[in-house]
Amino acid sequence: MSDNQREEDHFHPISDARDIEVSLSLQELLFIDDHVTLLVSERDFQNVVPLKSRLPASCVGVDLGFIQLIGKALLEAFSDVGRDVVAILSSGDLLTIREIALTPIQYGTANVGVSLKRKVYSALFAMELEGIEEEKNFDALLEGLDIDLGESRL
Repeated sequence: MSDNQREEDHFHPISDARDIEVSLSLQELLFIDDHVTLLVSERDFQNVVPLKSRLPASCVGVDLGFIQLIGKALLEAFSDVGRDVVAILSSGDLLTIREIALTPIQYGTANVGVSLKRKVYSALFAMELEGIEEEKNFDALLEGLDIDLGESRL
């Protein structure tokens, strides 16, 4: 195994560039909003009591930008109930959502845990999944073809 392969297996940089489009439902946005809390620097806010004194077990601290992004998406979802909202997230944001998206979580009739996991992993691995799908399509096209490339004459 090469050194590059070992590095790829053990270290993947997490980007904070928000450039990944993910469609989220109102229930998913509400769930995310309920399970994040604002992270603040201790030196900036000395002797301050947290606003969420009792946090859910799967609550994750996030930056103000993430809270604003989810808040704006929620407002958009409230204005057109039933329609998913496209949020532009970073791979770091997606991994944050992954941390709170427990499989059995239900919000109303929607299983937001499973749907969020599917959307997170689809977004994170979109390029790899496209490559796999292209390989399958290429293999399907070649399947059953009997092409003589002249190898038998060598």
